[in-house]
Amino acid sequence: MPKNGKSTVSKPVLKLVNLLRDFESHFNL
Repeated sequence: MPKNGKSTVSKPVLKLVNLLRDFESHFNL
């Protein structure tokens, strides 16, 4: 059960990290 809960929280966080990386690539940071 904890694994499932972690996955639910990890999904949005991963999306946010991906968005941040995309943002960085735009500015070549």
